[in-house]
Amino acid sequence: MARFLRVVEPRSPAAAVVVVLHGGHVRTTRRAGPLALAAVRMYPFAIGLARKGVAVAFVRYGAAGWNDGAREADGRAAIDDVRARWPGVPIVLLGHSMGARVALRVADSSAVVGVVALAPWVPPGEPVSQLEGRHVVIVQGDHDRSTPPTESARYAAEAAPCARTLERLIIHGGEHKLLRHAVRWQRVAQQAVLALAGVTSRTPLSAP
Repeated sequence: MARFLRVVEPRSPAAAVVVVLHGGHVRTTRRAGPLALAAVRMYPFAIGLARKGVAVAFVRYGAAGWNDGAREADGRAAIDDVRARWPGVPIVLLGHSMGARVALRVADSSAVVGVVALAPWVPPGEPVSQLEGRHVVIVQGDHDRSTPPTESARYAAEAAPCARTLERLIIHGGEHKLLRHAVRWQRVAQQAVLALAGVTSRTPLSAP
């Protein structure tokens, strides 16, 4: 059974697939439905990307909590489903908060070319070796109190020697829920995803 909340396919054959992983909680067994705020806040990102000719797949978690890493299995299963549905098409993972943690954890799947991590939850001790050969973009708000900028800066420093490329961008005035300066978040994320997917040329990214 496919683990998607929703699949959006472009009118023409997909040039790439974006797997969207929304945020969640440290621990809960409650399911996160399609109208959960964590999922809804990612819809504008998906709509914008679908208009650019890429397929979009939302991951449906087994529960809304990280639960000691249980969501990693959901991410891997979703990637398997995506590979079966779009064989040979490059995959970019777009995650927010807990979803960014999942995306970074499962980036070692052979079909994944890169990860765009928005306000990632990356506590000390997170593995980085799985990012070998992958392009990574971390986007962080400097007013984020839930996942402080110092944590993503530390993670980026640890991951940079492993990743093929790694960029960390700052949304000045940005907070954790992606609501403040929402257009900036969406613009940067779209630019990063399309570049990593090879839909547009790779140039140094910048936060507007």
